[in-house]
Amino acid sequence: ALTGAAHPGLGALLHQAARRWPAFAAELCDHPANWRAIGYRAIDTLLAGGAADASYLAALATAAAEAGAPVETLSGDAARRLEPMLAGSAIEALHFPGDALVEPSLLIGALRDALSKGGVEIENACIAAIAQADDAVRLETVAGETLDAGAVVLAAGWPGGVKIAPEWAHIVPIKGQIATLSGGRDLETILRAPGIYLAPRGDGRVECGATSERGVDTLNVEPAAIRTLRARAGALAPALADFWTIASRSGVRPSTPDYAPILGTSVLGSRVFLAAAPHRNGILLAPLIADIVADAVLGETDAGGWLRALAATRFQG
Repeated sequence: ALTGAAHPGLGALLHQAARRWPAFAAELCDHPANWRAIGYRAIDTLLAGGAADASYLAALATAAAEAGAPVETLSGDAARRLEPMLAGSAIEALHFPGDALVEPSLLIGALRDALSKGGVEIENACIAAIAQADDAVRLETVAGETLDAGAVVLAAGWPGGVKIAPEWAHIVPIKGQIATLSGGRDLETILRAPGIYLAPRGDGRVECGATSERGVDTLNVEPAAIRTLRARAGALAPALADFWTIASRSGVRPSTPDYAPILGTSVLGSRVFLAAAPHRNGILLAPLIADIVADAVLGETDAGGWLRALAATRFQG
């Protein structure tokens, strides 16, 4: 969401994050030939619409251009030359060249491997409280154990009922349900329309998503929601009506009133840092947010001004 109630800097943040990704993929996977290990590949995006979507597409094109993202407006016929599976009902589309895809499950595995090779220990614990004394931060687990650290970064997803930082009051859940389709054919582009996206995985699978259920934090998959996604997918790319649903899943996105993340120090202490609530852009924003927060932990200058722009204090009126 780059229009309406969106944070005025969100478009620039997303564009900067997208530009950060190739270097991050190279760092994680070494040679570009290995990038498929995380499902990363360059692919264009088309956001298509009918006559009723013209004003929305125009506003989005303006917002994207102002953020510095390359975008061009195509007729429906021109869009179908790029994506033959696009429905004939699409009369216009925004073309975003040089976009990319990554497969989250593969990325998480690669990140865990990288952490292990770097000597990072992973300890699973449920934190009940955080307190800072001088320059030390103490975490208390629900089991009564304590963990001490020089700095803590709060980067969890939707926290549910456990809100150990006051800033979590600004985070709202948005449930998303996704269907994975398969039919042996691949889209040539990432294909989007209002209320639907189709992300080809390059092996005949197409991720079809996602619902956006604000205020809902349940994880059940609802057959009616999957049917709705399939219907939207078929309307956008009719050939997908013959694809099989091979998997479905749900998750809860942590979001904010302006869809932008919360970054910076917490009121809990100067050594407690926030990297929270990326809305539906967690994977895209991950490398950039990591850079921003790592610099903050090390006391470096906030060169991009993001810590100030995305502080939780922006919600206090």
